[in-house]
Amino acid sequence: MIVTSVPEAQSRGEPWSANADDLTANGGDPDAVGEVCIDMNPAFIKGTAESLPKAAVTFNKFHAVKIVNDAVDKVRPAQQESQTVLRDTRYLWLRYPTNLSGRQRAALNSLPARHLKTGRAYRIRLAFQEIYDQSSLEAGASYLKAWCFWATHSRLDPMIEAAGTVKCHWDSILRWFDSKIANGLIEGINSLV
Repeated sequence: MIVTSVPEAQSRGEPWSANADDLTANGGDPDAVGEVCIDMNPAFIKGTAESLPKAAVTFNKFHAVKIVNDAVDKVRPAQQESQTVLRDTRYLWLRYPTNLSGRQRAALNSLPARHLKTGRAYRIRLAFQEIYDQSSLEAGASYLKAWCFWATHSRLDPMIEAAGTVKCHWDSILRWFDSKIANGLIEGINSLV
């Protein structure tokens, strides 16, 4: 059995074990759950380990990328004080280039990104997302190792911190190559409801 949704019990403020209890009450077996996809919330990690002991954990791609996005969003305001050209550019750095409008793309291309710390952080962020384009677990692990080296040697404290978080959750980030599960569709449906 694969579980790919954000736990219902937590959305109601109940303890994590309520998920396993609910599963059992509805004829399921927590020991039969082989795969879960969760975010990196420490409570979810702990609760999964306690309530679904045989489940392999895949961290949701969105949440892994969000850690690196948040790091970019810390670099930009710190540099904005000395680089006024960065004012009102927050969303340019947080979107994938193909999702920018023509006007936004032109604005991003007009910035001296090559010489900005924010530009360096942005390139590191874009590179992180490419992990999911790798062909295999081995290629993904090799790519992630190179990415972590780049991020930890970037001289950008938020990126170094993000790389540390990635290293702490290494196995569950790379687990995606075996499970290929993500919560994006379910979270999208939840947001509509």
